[in-house]
Amino acid sequence: MRVRDFVIGTTFGVLPGTFVYVLAGRQLMTIEQVSDIVSLRVLGSFALLGVLALIPTFYRIYKKRQTNSSSLMK
Repeated sequence: MRVRDFVIGTTFGVLPGTFVYVLAGRQLMTIEQVSDIVSLRVLGSFALLGVLALIPTFYRIYKKRQTNSSSLMK
């Protein structure tokens, strides 16, 4: 693998997670009371973090279905 491809792939692979972690951390800094934990912004940032973590699973399911459907056509 060329270094250029590695750097570009790593950059685009890491950026979404970085943005979500920064968003979650920023929302945690806004908590001043216990009741602020259930605010829409804090819960939304954690939901986004969960969705980001599930993307590889969804991709694997998609690829598996694609492989199965192509093997059925043969």
